[in-house]
Amino acid sequence: EWKCNKCGKYHWSTIKVCECGQTFEQNEKELKDRQQQIKAEQKKKREEVKMQKWVNWHNKIIQKKN
Repeated sequence: EWKCNKCGKYHWSTIKVCECGQTFEQNEKELKDRQQQIKAEQKKKREEVKMQKWVNWHNKIIQKKN
């Protein structure tokens, strides 16, 4: 069973084209692309958090010296 990304209808796996024209292959590609985009966004967010922690730590060191 698969859910169409365009219209939201569910189809049996034997049906390869939705009534709205979306194909199973297009649907799978869009899902894969979206998952990759989410992973990239999560990685970017983790790097931003890591950088912010480093900046905070660095600022504490500077404040202690002053």
